Amino acid sequence: MLKWACLFVYFVADFIGSPNINLLEAEVKSTSSKNVDLLVGETILSFATDEELPANIQAGEKVTLGIRPENIELTENGNHKAKIYSTLPSGMETVVKLSLN
Repeated sequence: MLKWACLFVYFVADFIGSPNINLLEAEVKSTSSKNVDLLVGETILSFATDEELPANIQAGEKVTLGIRPENIELTENGNHKAKIYSTLPSGMETVVKLSLN
């Protein structure tokens, strides 16, 4: 039952919103009560939260990271480098596809 519930959550997260959410396979590198470092491909992404993270998240665990497109900002001098491989004008917005590695 739990596996089905997880698949349903991913389906809803991907289905709601346009453009779709970005679902990335990642590995937990390190964690504390309010911080987590995730390895996505060859890139380490660090996240901090005001809320306590679940205590059962452990280094080495495989997770799926969901990032909404509206929470990504493209800059010339950001923390991470990515390659743009596709752009698609969509009304008032443009969908940009990136590759981290």
